[in-house]
Amino acid sequence: RRQGRLLDVLTAMRPLAVMQLLQLAVGCAGFLAPPRAAPLAMTRRVASAHVQRRAPFVRQLAAMSSNTSPETPLRKLLGDLTFMGPMRYIVQTPTAILETVAEAESVSYKTLDDGSELATIKTDDASFEAHVKIGSLSEVKFESKDKGGRKLYFVRFVDTNGAPALTCLLHAEPGGEYDQSAIKFWEGLRESFGDSVSA
Repeated sequence: RRQGRLLDVLTAMRPLAVMQLLQLAVGCAGFLAPPRAAPLAMTRRVASAHVQRRAPFVRQLAAMSSNTSPETPLRKLLGDLTFMGPMRYIVQTPTAILETVAEAESVSYKTLDDGSELATIKTDDASFEAHVKIGSLSEVKFESKDKGGRKLYFVRFVDTNGAPALTCLLHAEPGGEYDQSAIKFWEGLRESFGDSVSA
């Protein structure tokens, strides 16, 4: 039972917090064994693997708290995207298309000099960042469609001209299969927020 309660506690923690806890445990173990530094990359991999194994339960916790936050619907949605798992982020202009796959872990906000608000969706190590000007958005839409024998799941950030400013696509696992808990979480968000969230 103690092990089960410990896993539940670790599940509710952010990946960085799990990594720090592991580093602390390694440091304490130094009193009982010869000093040996644990590589940061190793503790990060252990923390990441833990979160991946427990991802469905983490998404359940996020869904349970979906109606308890005092944040605006748009801020709540941005925060919920950090529980979605890997997503393909797509930005398209008339002359170029940029795509990357990332698993966002947090969202921060900043007021720019012109008074507009900037949201930054990012990983904890800042290896990935997506900046979105809140005031330049009109809505965020949930869309799905069938393509090539499988279903695609989108979260589209639409600007005030009605064009997609940023598209987030649920990313399939190796082999083309989706994490079923991620699909259920996406469907739960669509049911909770509706097909569109006004900016």
